[in-house]
Amino acid sequence: MSQDRDIDNADALDEAMEEDAVKENIDIRLADLEKSLEQVQRALAKIEEGTYGICEVTGDPIDMARLEAYPEATTAVDE
Repeated sequence: MSQDRDIDNADALDEAMEEDAVKENIDIRLADLEKSLEQVQRALAKIEEGTYGICEVTGDPIDMARLEAYPEATTAVDE
């Protein structure tokens, strides 16, 4: 009987650990999506300001190929 109890506890512990891992994965993905949303919103604001495509470090234009590949870029590749 005590062996059954140990197995039941282990199953509950495994389930709790799995739920924690799933929650952690969701939290990481949510943080990534929030960061992406923030970058897109920042790029849209730059478009409205007329500063989109200008490197924030040097003030030089960001290469068009870079912007096409990574539209939310705020710096040139060399930066």
